[in-house]
Amino acid sequence: MRGRREGFFYAPGDEGRDGQGTWGLIEEQIANVAAVFHWPLSEFAAMDLEELAMWSRLAVDRWNTMNRVE
Repeated sequence: MRGRREGFFYAPGDEGRDGQGTWGLIEEQIANVAAVFHWPLSEFAAMDLEELAMWSRLAVDRWNTMNRVE
């Protein structure tokens, strides 16, 4: 799944922050949630992208609150 392609995960010319396109952003969101809430990867299999984005935002907010980041 890695590499440049047109379709669901990649938009033409969009490589994202890590050069992996949207897939890299999805991996980053999974890492955010797993790191903060200590969820195993198996928990993410049933999530759609909207739910993953919601949990990622909550994880970032929680981390920022716990670490007093403003």
